[in-house]
Amino acid sequence: MARDDVADDGPPAKKARPTSVEDVVVERAGQGAAAMKSGRGALTLEEIAGDKLTQLAIKHWSEAARQQEQPPAFSPQLVEQIYRQELGGGQTRPPLLRRIMLLEVSQYLEGYLWPNFDPVTSSDGHVMSMLIMVNEKFRETVPPWTAFHTHKDVFPAFFQRVLALRTPAARAQLAQHESTAYLLFMINAFQSLEDEMVRAQVLKLVSLPLWHGLSHGRLQLELAAQPALAKRWKALLKKEAKAAAAAAAKKQQQQPAGDQDAAAATAQPKELPRAEAAFLPGMLQEFLHCLRTADAKLTGQSPPAAAVTAAAAADPAADADDEDDEDAAADGSAAAADAAANGHQQPATAAGGQQQRQQRRKPGRVGKRLLVHLERFVEFLIDLLSQLPTRRFVHAVVEDQQLLVKARRSVLYSSPEGHLFRQLLDLLNFYCDFPLNDHTGEQLKEEDVVGQHYDKVCQVQRLFFKHWPQLRDLALANCAAACDPAGLKRALQGLSQDELRDLVCKQLRLVGQDDPWAQDHDFLLDVVVTAYQRRASQRAAINAMPLYPTEGLLWDATQIPTAAYSGERPLALPKLNLQFLSPSDYLLRNFHLFRLEAAYEVREDIEVALQRLQPGKDFDNNIKFKGWSKMCTPVTSFRITQVAPARVGEAHPALVHAEVVIDTRGMRGDVASGWDELKQHDVLFMLAVNPPNEDELLEMAASSNSGTAAAAAANMSLVQRVGLLAVRGAEIVEVRDEEGGLMNDFTGRVRLDERKPPKGFVRTYVLALDPAQYQLDVNATSAGTAPDVYTTFNLLLRRDAKENNFKAVLESIRDSLNEQLVIPEWLVDIFLGYGDAGAAHYTQMPDEGRIKTVDFKDTFLDAQHLINSFPHYDVTFVTGSSSSGGNGSSKISTGSGQYDPAALPAPPYKVTFPTDQQQLQIAPGSTKRGADAESTLGSTTTAAEGTASGSTKPVLLVEHYKPVNMGPYPEDKPKGNEVRFTPVQAEAVSSGVQPGLTMVVGPPGTGKTDTAVQILQVLYHNCPGQRTLLITHSNQALNDLFAKMVARDIPARYLLRLGMGERDLDVDDDFSRAGRVNNMLARRLQLLAEVRGVGLREGLEQYRLQLAEFGANCSASNSSSSAANIQ
Repeated sequence: MARDDVADDGPPAKKARPTSVEDVVVERAGQGAAAMKSGRGALTLEEIAGDKLTQLAIKHWSEAARQQEQPPAFSPQLVEQIYRQELGGGQTRPPLLRRIMLLEVSQYLEGYLWPNFDPVTSSDGHVMSMLIMVNEKFRETVPPWTAFHTHKDVFPAFFQRVLALRTPAARAQLAQHESTAYLLFMINAFQSLEDEMVRAQVLKLVSLPLWHGLSHGRLQLELAAQPALAKRWKALLKKEAKAAAAAAAKKQQQQPAGDQDAAAATAQPKELPRAEAAFLPGMLQEFLHCLRTADAKLTGQSPPAAAVTAAAAADPAADADDEDDEDAAADGSAAAADAAANGHQQPATAAGGQQQRQQRRKPGRVGKRLLVHLERFVEFLIDLLSQLPTRRFVHAVVEDQQLLVKARRSVLYSSPEGHLFRQLLDLLNFYCDFPLNDHTGEQLKEEDVVGQHYDKVCQVQRLFFKHWPQLRDLALANCAAACDPAGLKRALQGLSQDELRDLVCKQLRLVGQDDPWAQDHDFLLDVVVTAYQRRASQRAAINAMPLYPTEGLLWDATQIPTAAYSGERPLALPKLNLQFLSPSDYLLRNFHLFRLEAAYEVREDIEVALQRLQPGKDFDNNIKFKGWSKMCTPVTSFRITQVAPARVGEAHPALVHAEVVIDTRGMRGDVASGWDELKQHDVLFMLAVNPPNEDELLEMAASSNSGTAAAAAANMSLVQRVGLLAVRGAEIVEVRDEEGGLMNDFTGRVRLDERKPPKGFVRTYVLALDPAQYQLDVNATSAGTAPDVYTTFNLLLRRDAKENNFKAVLESIRDSLNEQLVIPEWLVDIFLGYGDAGAAHYTQMPDEGRIKTVDFKDTFLDAQHLINSFPHYDVTFVTGSSSSGGNGSSKISTGSGQYDPAALPAPPYKVTFPTDQQQLQIAPGSTKRGADAESTLGSTTTAAEGTASGSTKPVLLVEHYKPVNMGPYPEDKPKGNEVRFTPVQAEAVSSGVQPGLTMVVGPPGTGKTDTAVQILQVLYHNCPGQRTLLITHSNQALNDLFAKMVARDIPARYLLRLGMGERDLDVDDDFSRAGRVNNMLARRLQLLAEVRGVGLREGLEQYRLQLAEFGANCSASNSSSSAANIQ
């Protein structure tokens, strides 16, 4: 039975985390008595001040108490008391979330638990209290490991105590919610690989000793495929055998003299794996036992032979409700699994308690806490397989256990309660099959994956041909037939149980011979089919996925959470706070997350529109809308007009067009204008609603004991109340008015001078439906599993154009997945979350890739500005005729400070940076200048040739040059830089021009925009053949940058502004795709006119005739080729 006061829902998101009791924000207004009773509202200062935990905090671990001359002594009994009474220690019910929040606000972890932790004397309750508080910090997005960094040397011992909680004796004392808290701590720890202190401990759990958990056959296969690991494995076995022998000898020395002879006669050194090696295999076995317990609940059978925990057996309240009973039984299953694996027996009293509770068990449901534990463990495995450092050895263990096959054969997998469990298993399957070399990290191409699959199929066919005459037909079949699931299962059905077990366990080595599941004939068949069936490629799966959200996705709380989501249960979503396996993995995660984020926003718009429309039915059972919405309107008609045949290699139509008609009569002027302004590529959503009538509401009220129809409607969700049947998205192809005239056409079919206002009130939208979704709907309709939704649409929804660009983004990500990504080598590791970002700074790059001489154009206003911008260099000016090849050049060194400023040349300058041996190594982002910068120079830096002062600074050669004359007219002179950049900004400009990663960070008003514009200016003139893509978070920021770039020395024909924000650009010219071509043609005509005017004034009649002929030829050719050449 669910409880409202347990840790189910969290409080609203905090703007800032309070650091003490006095910092808590007092805010409870408007929440009402119900929120106050349930305990889910924000904590008030009065409640905190009067709470007993607050009094304990003030007395024992507050800042004032710790600063007393005699601080209060640490009390282990107090920790145990808080753990038992406030954190649910040993109880069958989870703790109240507000109690955990109160302990976190009072800094219980950093003020009391961690400073007084002792690896030897601290109790398990002390350790579990720390785990729960760390989980709470993660839930509140508070830095969780900051307190532990105060005593880093103790953290390894603390982590060993955490691992000690996995022993059978300790595990038997944990309730289900405590086991889930332990698992959640492990999930959070493996999400913190960026913390070196945590990483050093958790990676031991997924290192090479983990392969002790592999079956013998799978271990031999893995070692044969990785010879380097085989050598390490042999060395590891020798080391462990030596350690085991030393431990046995030490134990023998500690025995009495009379017992040593008898012990020596029987004692043999045994290779014992370390505790880290048994951690994950033990958790896998616990998961399988919990899964069997859940299946027993769903089928009404007795759980597998196991015993409940001692704590649950001793507590008579464990039978208070069915959910606690089920969770206690699950605890016993897991504890018995660990005990059986280690040769221990559970107490008989626990088994007796289980038999008593069996009589009162309600079949057909799974306890919520048991279900959450199973879901969290699948999430844990997903996290391990989605990071390369943890995937390397875990992948083989998960495959050897055939965890996916076992989980999919469970009753929970196919039950309604297992919806989220199924989705998580699908995500786990995705990462199990991810095309990646686990040991090198190299992503496999699609053709490599296909080749490896067929090689494996051919290998098993040769095995069948040589050793299994009864499978000769399968051995001689083609590869496509040999890996067909139905054909493969049909052929293997002819084998006996023993023959199939020998094939799967001994020859194919897919299952360990000692695995109890090896006795299940159907399980072995599923294992073979899963191993050798052809898997769909990720590219094909993404291409076949609909881009528009449907009703099934929009209201799926397991993928798109509601506002009440507290984080108690996981979500079937990929995570972005982890490392990535490959660039494709990064794109795939972003594709799915952005798709769901867009669906969340679409759902909000649909709900707002439906609430405003208030659909219902009249006495004649006709659908009526009592309200109105400017973003949603009823549909007059809808019909499919065109379904094109599928392209070669595709399973859905090439395109599907439809026409939807609406009537804007009766709308307000601004509302009708919004529908009239829709244009090509805008996205619309079609809705089908069929609200229940009065009789149906009365039936619902009778079935739910609601009393009246109004009460039944009030208890229904919005989707049920309005009868939402279907949601489909589409893209506008064209818009026509009542007379069929084309509206808002930008394709050139309607000339500018022929555009007219729309006629009438009827608007017809030609829509392009999603072909993949259309094919899915047609298949469902033909199979009889769903009605034809395309005959039920009665509403049309539009969205704000600024929020409705999700389809273009998803298409861009999908197109990137279909192409071979080209990422610079220096960016790959950083892009995937590995390595140090500082390694991508240009000072760390090879000397061959840098630009030796940089033309800074107008970056520096004068020579002194340049000298001040590079204080860590000996700036040496080259004067004279060196630029023209003469011998009269001279150098002026400014390193000593003794130079004549009047003798220094004026800008612009070309700056030659020193070679790699002379390069100053300054940390990226360092702001050291002057004397501080000089102190960072290494002792190996030598004096540069040509320095008169003998300075040890590297030499920076500066050369003046004469800029190109842009024309005789004043308007021909471009606007120059007027900003005197600081040394930090000048360093950013230098870094931005060079290969590598440059990050400019600063508060508003510090010149980030001017610095970015100068980087683009210098980058263009130094690398004119390269293309630069400028992306910002908003149109306003991009327009600001673009306007400043237009005024600089960059030809307008090389600038292109994409997106709807181009309309708000405050410039004279048009920088859109079409406007850029028109501007170039207009510029050509302007220049020709100026030249013609000069020629006429000078009386050059012959030149005028040649110019006219040249202009005619250009007009004929440029009109067809200018756009292509510019693009």
